[in-house]
Amino acid sequence: MRIYTSLVLSSLLYASAQTPHSSIAMLGYELIKLHTNAPNPHLLALKSYPLEHQIWLKTNYAQHTLKATDIFTQMQVSSIQVSGGYDYAFGLGIGDNLLGLGVQYAHINTSADSFGGVGNALGLLLYDSLVFENRLYIDLALQYNLTLQDLNARTYTQHLGYGSMEIGYLWDWQSWFLLPSLKASMAITTQSQEIPALTLLNLRAGSYIGTHFGGIVRGDVRLGAFYDFDRSFEEFPPALEYLQSHRLYLTLETDVFFNAHFGMYAGIRGEFFGYNEPGFDASVGVRFGWGGTKAKHSSKPSNTRTLEQVKLNQLNDANQRRQRWQALHYLKESDINKIYNTQDNRNGPNVKEELELDTQKRKEREAMRYIDTEENEANYQNRNLPELQQKELQKIYDYNKRELERKYGK
Repeated sequence: MRIYTSLVLSSLLYASAQTPHSSIAMLGYELIKLHTNAPNPHLLALKSYPLEHQIWLKTNYAQHTLKATDIFTQMQVSSIQVSGGYDYAFGLGIGDNLLGLGVQYAHINTSADSFGGVGNALGLLLYDSLVFENRLYIDLALQYNLTLQDLNARTYTQHLGYGSMEIGYLWDWQSWFLLPSLKASMAITTQSQEIPALTLLNLRAGSYIGTHFGGIVRGDVRLGAFYDFDRSFEEFPPALEYLQSHRLYLTLETDVFFNAHFGMYAGIRGEFFGYNEPGFDASVGVRFGWGGTKAKHSSKPSNTRTLEQVKLNQLNDANQRRQRWQALHYLKESDINKIYNTQDNRNGPNVKEELELDTQKRKEREAMRYIDTEENEANYQNRNLPELQQKELQKIYDYNKRELERKYGK
C-alpha cells in the first residue's frame, strides 16, 4: 500500500511526550516505508501482454500494527485505497516501452489507547517501463502525495515526493517463469508544524516464481519473496538509531485474462519482522486494453525495390504476422518465437545472396512473360491473314507426316 499510514506521523506526536523527536521520526519512517515497498502488479502484466492502450482500476485494503516500545505506544492503522491510471505501449528498436500516469486516493483510520484519528491522501504517479527484447526490464517511477490528517482536533498537512528505479529479468521455462528484481528508491517529506522533514533510502531485492495457465481463460499465478531494508535521516540525531529496519515480504498474486482486452488482478501480501507486527494488504483490480501489440521493428513497408528495403519489408511482414497470431490466439512471446523461428534467422550470412538470386530469377521470369505475351498478341491480331493460316496448315501437315512415319516408317 503506497500511502495508507501517513496518519502515523501525526499520531506519534501524542504517543510519547517524553521523546517527541523519536516519535516524529518513527512516524515519517513508517509513512515512506509503505510508499517504497508498494508493488506495481499492472506493470508485470503489461510486460507479458503489452497492448497499445490500457486503463486500469485497483482497490487495496491494508491493516498494520506498530509494536509497542519504550519510545512509542502500540497503534493500529487500517486504510482502503483506490487507484487508477492509463498506460500507453509503443515499440522501440530495442524493445517495448510502457508509459503510464496514475492517480490515487486513500482513507486512513488510526487508533491507540489514548488517541485516534482519520486522514485522507491524494497521490499522482508517473511511471515508465522499458522491456528489452532479451526480457530485461527497467522500471522508473515518480510520485507526489498530499496527506490531510485530523487528530485530536488538529489538522496536519504533509507533502511527500518519491522516486524509484527497478531492474529485473524474466526467465521462461515452458509454462514456468522466474522474475528476480532489484529496486532502489528515495523519498522526502517536507517539514510541517511540529513534524520534521525526513529522507528515506530503501533497497528491496527478491524474486517472483510462477506458472502460466491456459484454457478458457489465460493468465499466471506467482509467489514472491523480498528482502527489504531502509534507513531514514532527519534533523534529530538521537532518533537515528531507531530509524532502520530489515523486513521480509511474502506475496501471492495472479493475473487472469478473459481475452486480449480484459483482465483481472488479485493479490495478497504479508509483512514480517521490522518494527511492525505481522501485517497484510489485499488488492483486487481490473484492466481494459485496446489497440494492437507493438512490433519489435519500427520500419514501415516501402515500395522502393532496393535490397536493404526488401529485407526490411520482409521483417515488417513477419512482425505483422506475429501480431495477428498473438491477437487471434493470445500466445506468449516465447510461443510466437518458436512458430516464427525461420523469420528470426533472416539476417543470416546467406540472406543477401539468396535475395540477389531471387531477384535475378524474378527479372528473367518477367522478361520471358513479356516476350510470350507480345508474340501471342501479334498472332491473335493476325489470325485471319492467309499467310498465318497457311503457316498453321503447314504445321498440321508436318505433324501428321511425322506421326505416319513413326507408325509405318519412311
